[in-house]
Order: sequence, then C-alpha cells, then structure tokens
Amino acid sequence: MTIEQTQIELIQQAHRYLGKAMFAAATMERALVNAAADHRLAAARAEGRELGADPWKKAASEGIDKNLKRLGPRLTAVDGLEDRLTAAKADDVGAALIEQAKKAR
Repeated sequence: MTIEQTQIELIQQAHRYLGKAMFAAATMERALVNAAADHRLAAARAEGRELGADPWKKAASEGIDKNLKRLGPRLTAVDGLEDRLTAAKADDVGAALIEQAKKAR
C-alpha cells in the first residue's frame, strides 16, 4: 500500500493541529495554576497571614526532585551537574537557575 502525497499532507496537517491543541492546553493549565497560586497568596495577604511556603518555589523544588530521581545515573556524565541542581533546590531556585544559565553563556 502506498501513501499518496495528499494523504501525507493530511497527516501532517493533523499533527500540526494536534501540536497547537497540546500547546494551548499546556498554556491554559499553566495559567490556571498561576491564577490559583495568586489567589492563595492574595487571600493570605488579605487575612494578614503568611503562607508557610511560596507555591512557585515549592513547585520548582518538587520539579527538580523529580528530575534528579528520573535522570540520576545520567547526571554523572556532566561534571558537577547534580551538585548544581541540588544547590539550586536548596537556595532560591529561580535565582540559582538564572545565575547558572548566565555562567553557561
């Protein structure tokens, strides 16, 4: 069975639409998570209390933990990568990652 050019073009078009839909869904999910975290922070401020943990910092730390576990054996291929990721988790995650990105340039 041969696939004609029109069939190939239809398959490619379907994949483009799927990719756009997946991107839109991921963007919407991120926006909803950010809105929920903003609401949680605003409610805490309105009540005059502080949250025990910054929602974004907690999520970043959990993401780094997940990646460290998943990539464990492969991290040794790059000297110091595991130490840098662990340090980024221990410090202010965003600032540490930005500094590492600047050093890598």
